[in-house]
Amino acid sequence: MNIPILKYDEKGLIPAIAQDFETGQILMQAFMNEEALRRTIETGFVHYYSRSRQALWMKGETSGNRQILRRILVDCDLDSLIIKVVQQGPACHTGEPSCFYRELNGIGEIQKIDTSVQDMLKNWTLKIPISEAQEVELKKSEKLVYTEAIDPRFKDKSNQDDSLLIQGEGHILDRLYDLIQERKSHPVEGSYTNYLFEKGLDKILKKVGEESTEVVVAAKNHDVKELSMEVADLFYHVLVGLVETGVTLEQVYEVLRERHKG
Repeated sequence: MNIPILKYDEKGLIPAIAQDFETGQILMQAFMNEEALRRTIETGFVHYYSRSRQALWMKGETSGNRQILRRILVDCDLDSLIIKVVQQGPACHTGEPSCFYRELNGIGEIQKIDTSVQDMLKNWTLKIPISEAQEVELKKSEKLVYTEAIDPRFKDKSNQDDSLLIQGEGHILDRLYDLIQERKSHPVEGSYTNYLFEKGLDKILKKVGEESTEVVVAAKNHDVKELSMEVADLFYHVLVGLVETGVTLEQVYEVLRERHKG
């Protein structure tokens, strides 16, 4: 098989970005030469070219974490590829699901990405339509688990700016809000969030009311763990309501800043 149309660099290589076929998550970036690309297409398992070892290698040939080929996308200049794959096991040699598990924050530090929001949305996945009885069972069996998102800027609270503090504490809410907004703009089959949007504002508000009641019950019972979970549920449904009505978190933060000044 000859693929002459692609533009390889002076070393005969082309960058290839592996992307999860189902979730869209970026998994890793490596390089292919023409032989690696040919072997990938012929075998259905993704092959790359190692610049350090100067050798062809198949992803997962030693770890077993293979990548099964689904699609190959070529960019407009014909000089880079996106390889859509089904990933078996972690993509990163560190054991992380993706090699891109760290981010560069606003003060130039590299920190591990907080994945609690993504994990949380996975827990709110179900097939629709769903009955009220099924919804109750889902609520019992699947709870949102939130991990505190700690930004290095807010570890020392002795010298924090008040308005910055509010924004910092709202960081994970911002990310959740953005993901909910993404669900509304680009629906995903089986998504609980899209189920709520399809049912409309009355359904969303009903859930906000139910979660508020459960917060009250958990607080009255002095159940710290249950209260944390119910408040997390309430936050989630309130954010869905904000997105549905077009209210941004920045508008809410602005009210909090004004009140905090008073």
